Amino acid sequence: HSPGRRLAYGLVGLLVITTSGLGTGLVSANLQNIQGHLGLTPSEAAWLPAVYVMFNASANLILFKCRQRFGIRHFAEAGIAAYVLLCVLHLVVADYPTALLLRAVAGFAAAPMSALGMFYLMQAFPLKHLGRALCLALGLMQAMTPLAWVLSPSLASTGDFREIYRLELGMALLSLAAMVIVKLPQGIRIRVFEPLDFLSFALMAPAIALVGAVFAQMRYEWWEDNPWMAYAIIAAMAMALAAVLIEHHRARPLIMTRWLGTSDAFRFGMGAVGMRFLLSE
Repeated sequence: HSPGRRLAYGLVGLLVITTSGLGTGLVSANLQNIQGHLGLTPSEAAWLPAVYVMFNASANLILFKCRQRFGIRHFAEAGIAAYVLLCVLHLVVADYPTALLLRAVAGFAAAPMSALGMFYLMQAFPLKHLGRALCLALGLMQAMTPLAWVLSPSLASTGDFREIYRLELGMALLSLAAMVIVKLPQGIRIRVFEPLDFLSFALMAPAIALVGAVFAQMRYEWWEDNPWMAYAIIAAMAMALAAVLIEHHRARPLIMTRWLGTSDAFRFGMGAVGMRFLLSE
């Protein structure tokens, strides 16, 4: 690409990555304010970040095959368009069910947007610096939550928690416009979906959602008073085990379980854990 086009790809990548991670960071940083404005209990407020994670992780399960089959840009544009509509709706109808629905769609939209932002940044660098582009993209993704805490005091000073959603809406509209104007190069599209993909997804997505629900509520609800948590974990373990058994023996799996046992995966996991420790400190 020409230098000007590389710059355009880099700026769009920065915008898309910021949009994908800043919204959920702002909600987490201002969860108590949102809880107070909507009149929620701590347990009810905990569902807001929880449903984001549930839908984000589930969307990531099918993301790479959707990218191969349909192209990631179409997947991301559909998700962000639905997200924009719900942002507008939530500014008009500011109630708890709409907030939950908005976080769910935001989690779905953030999955392709994170990958899309990474691809844009990769286009901004020469091929020999591809590793640096990946490191920069991953670092920017991790920086969104601290950035949200920096921005939160100025947003909260107005006393209107909907300022968060106005900022989210503006970022989403800017990202959608940027993706339409500055398009990624066309990739090779192949038919990759198989019938067993949908079975594995139907098993793994509820398993992830149930684990996320239990982890979100364990901080606020005592597990002995809520037996549904135990049943949810049992059901999640059974569904996840069934999905792993199906995927492990497939030639073209949805989840590459054989890779998880390699030394590369172990080193990657240890690096990710180390990064989390450093960020929390």
